[in-house]
Amino acid sequence: MASPCCCCLDHELAEAALEWGSDEYVRVVNADADEYDGPYEATPAATAQTFATTGKLMVREFTVNPIPSNWGLITWNGSTLTVS
Repeated sequence: MASPCCCCLDHELAEAALEWGSDEYVRVVNADADEYDGPYEATPAATAQTFATTGKLMVREFTVNPIPSNWGLITWNGSTLTVS
């Protein structure tokens, strides 16, 4: 008996997850995937940050730190303006 193709298997898993309800989920792990070797935490910044996690195996939670307390402070000509 032939094995189902990857797309058929993904479709079957998605259908099964929908049938189980919102409190349950399916986790698909690709044991052949490379482990993510980038940072596991980020602090909000003024520019976009991209982390190359697509297709990688994450080994722990990714943490987004709180916005720094000095975020929105503008110092100019000896005066400080707080943007909120």
